[in-house]
Amino acid sequence: MSAGAGGLWASYGWTGALALVWLVLLAGTVAFLGYRLVQSRRRDAEGKAAAESARAVQMLERSSQRMPLLEFVKRAGRSGWDVSGRSIEIMDLLQGLRKACAAGMVRTWGRPISPNPELMRTELHRPIPDNHWRSFEFDVDTIVGRADNFETKSCNLRQSDRHNGGYIDIYVDQQAALDWLDAGATEFRRGART
Repeated sequence: MSAGAGGLWASYGWTGALALVWLVLLAGTVAFLGYRLVQSRRRDAEGKAAAESARAVQMLERSSQRMPLLEFVKRAGRSGWDVSGRSIEIMDLLQGLRKACAAGMVRTWGRPISPNPELMRTELHRPIPDNHWRSFEFDVDTIVGRADNFETKSCNLRQSDRHNGGYIDIYVDQQAALDWLDAGATEFRRGART
């Protein structure tokens, strides 16, 4: 007998050859299933990491949800502030909020004011730096009696063009602003209400 492939089959017989085929199939199946298991665990780990990341982002968003400035003013009105413009309380409220923003206690976002109105409508909101509020203030004229938050602006009354360098469509950090309204705003109210 020759020592080729036929000799190998002949020395094992049909049962041995069949066992060898099954052994090769079993080894292939084990390797395939092992590979699939590793992929599955990797996907699970990536899924868990993505879920944890999404939860972290969600917590950050919850802690820093943006609130339109006009909505904040309405909330202040529901808390007892006269925001109608018939008294100076709206000015007290906004002056106090400005100081809280300058101190970094309340974050703000807005769109940079531009001579191109179309550009301002499409511009993305940007964080307004804390030091912006050292020179600029909330423009009361763009807040009192307004319905569209897009009209809210910051202004510098010491400039001839008071809106130059300012922001439009202002938003505040909801939680920080409401916490400030509950805890720190009253110190800016001039005198007791009648």
